[in-house]
Amino acid sequence: MTEITVQKELKQQVSFVQQQANALVVSSEEEMTQAVDLLDAVNKVERSIIERKEAITRPLMTSLASARDLFKPLEVAHAEAKKTIKAKMLEYSVAEEYRVNKERERVAARVEKGTMRVDTAITKLEGIGEVKNTHIGTNAKSSLRTITKVRVTDESLLPREYLIPDIKKITEAALKGKVVIPGVETYQERSIVGSSR
Repeated sequence: MTEITVQKELKQQVSFVQQQANALVVSSEEEMTQAVDLLDAVNKVERSIIERKEAITRPLMTSLASARDLFKPLEVAHAEAKKTIKAKMLEYSVAEEYRVNKERERVAARVEKGTMRVDTAITKLEGIGEVKNTHIGTNAKSSLRTITKVRVTDESLLPREYLIPDIKKITEAALKGKVVIPGVETYQERSIVGSSR
């Protein structure tokens, strides 16, 4: 059976059960029995859809997992090398900035004290160099950027709108662990569960 034929068949089945569901009226025990049978038919169509989808996606997911496993060590090593290079470049830049600023302060202090002439100070300042934010290599350049980041220092002081509850974790603790969590309650909700015989 071709993929197009399978797709058409599933589409017809879904369309049929959808029409049946829309036309369904449940107001008597007899109609409830028909609804149970219709729900069973819907569940069977769902299993057919899932089966077909997984027949296509499972090999793809296996291949994707294999590719990720193959490249993961390379990506980790690459990221570590990049991180090391950037850390060493930043360390040098910070040390160089510190050296230049210290030297400028020293020269300015001597001029202020009167132990160094202004023309000598100008010559010394020119010889100190400047703080570079951009460094040029043979084929590339890199820039030192200062970015502003945010760090939470005390979660208890955060306004409520910045707190996002982890519903999965709350549900697990409240239902499986039987933990009483302030601000959380359990409740009963009824639903229909169908199964084939």
